Amino acid sequence: MMIIAFVSYPVANLDRAVEFYQKVLGIEPLFHREGWAEFKLEGQRFALKKKTPLQKREDTGATVYFMAKPIQNFIDRLEGFGAKILGSVETHSYGKLARFKDPEGNIFGLYEPPFQSITVAPVTSVEVQSFYMNNPLTHFNEEGRARMVDVSDKSITSRKAVATGEIYLQPETLRLINEGQIKKGDVLAVAQVAGIMGAKKSHEIIPMCHPLLLTGIDINFEKNNEPDPKTGLCSITITGTVKVTGQTGVEMEALTAVSTAALTIYDMCKAVDRGMYFDKIGLVHKSGGKSGTYEKESVGQ
Repeated sequence: MMIIAFVSYPVANLDRAVEFYQKVLGIEPLFHREGWAEFKLEGQRFALKKKTPLQKREDTGATVYFMAKPIQNFIDRLEGFGAKILGSVETHSYGKLARFKDPEGNIFGLYEPPFQSITVAPVTSVEVQSFYMNNPLTHFNEEGRARMVDVSDKSITSRKAVATGEIYLQPETLRLINEGQIKKGDVLAVAQVAGIMGAKKSHEIIPMCHPLLLTGIDINFEKNNEPDPKTGLCSITITGTVKVTGQTGVEMEALTAVSTAALTIYDMCKAVDRGMYFDKIGLVHKSGGKSGTYEKESVGQ
């Protein structure tokens, strides 16, 4: 999500920081008085303010990105003025991104769009425009690297998540399941246990999941014995419900439970039907916690 915002960054040496932005990015301050310097780009403002000796780096919740074409030229200039590039240039469908830390420790970004600029300017001039990105993703630290979110200050509440998913299979395969003729054993009984184990082990396979003391896990199956007129396939709908009393939600545990149960059905039946596939795995209910309740009637509609 992108929003317009006005942010300020604390710096230890205000004069040096202002000089940095003047020389590197070609930005002149609107005004520069004791303890404060304000800048404006394309109608948007941001400010640098003098940091007191005891003041820590503020978390503004926003990162300022400057448009830079070509991005490598600006990286070279930034490094020449003492800025530290964080990581490497990331290439996405919407363009290239790079993050850097200025001499005062403030983190900014460079953005190169995938399209050609209408105005071709010499590389010695600065082609920039400012936009501010409010990043709702919390699994990144201030250097853009992965972290497990600190939930120490969150309230302990009752939380619940429900996920569903479907596995599509041949009618003959479902018949064998119904009649208990799959050689590996009771397919749905094994899948149910696997789904419970999957929920309990979510933190071991999903890197940023917290280990949780789950208070309830339930796996249910609904067999759709009538073949779909279009595909000729039958299906089994899997529903996973997970509960906890804690400081973070159990959405991932519910999704992992459903996915693990589906994979187990495939493993149990692959000898007779390797064409089985999964679809519509998603969250349909979440309750508890600061964000409240989420409801969705079905996945994929």
